[in-house]
Amino acid sequence: PETAAEAETLPADTAFSTGDAPGVDAHARRAVELVRGRPPSAAVARALGQAARFAMLDGRWREAIETGGEAERMAADLGLDAIRADALATLGTARDDFGEPGGDRDLELAVELAEAANAPLPLSRALNNLAWRYSRVDLRRTHELQQRNYETMQRYGHVGQTWWARGQLAGSAYDLGRWDEALEHIEAVLAYVAAGTPHYFES
Repeated sequence: PETAAEAETLPADTAFSTGDAPGVDAHARRAVELVRGRPPSAAVARALGQAARFAMLDGRWREAIETGGEAERMAADLGLDAIRADALATLGTARDDFGEPGGDRDLELAVELAEAANAPLPLSRALNNLAWRYSRVDLRRTHELQQRNYETMQRYGHVGQTWWARGQLAGSAYDLGRWDEALEHIEAVLAYVAAGTPHYFES
């Protein structure tokens, strides 16, 4: 069941990237069903963490906080810093959006843990979510975090997160009035999509 649950998180993520909301929900819920009640393990913590992430992205913040908190505690107990960082990136964002205190601290810790664990995907998510947090109070800081995310994912060679970060950079450059930079990122993302890779940022 643990292996099957981890497998379910992969099409859930693909469904999210390509805008298939029903697919996200179906795969994420199936992953949790497969591991509910199983002994603590990396697979269980990861499945719970991804279900929490998709709940957060869908605006189901209380569910995200409860499930994400469970994943974070389990990962901490097992010494799984990469999985814990990913759960904290979700938990911090959900707490902030829901109006609970502590979200910023969760996000900062997520970045620290992911960097120390040399975990590119949790690091990218933590940087992205921290940038989102600053987008309401400090647009320059948002842009700096997104630029850091983009450059870091390029260094890791993580293609999916590099393009995600570039799509975000288009928006933050636009918000700052950096038109040429924004246009460069926009045209690159649209060319990537036109080459046959559907993406969340096309719209």
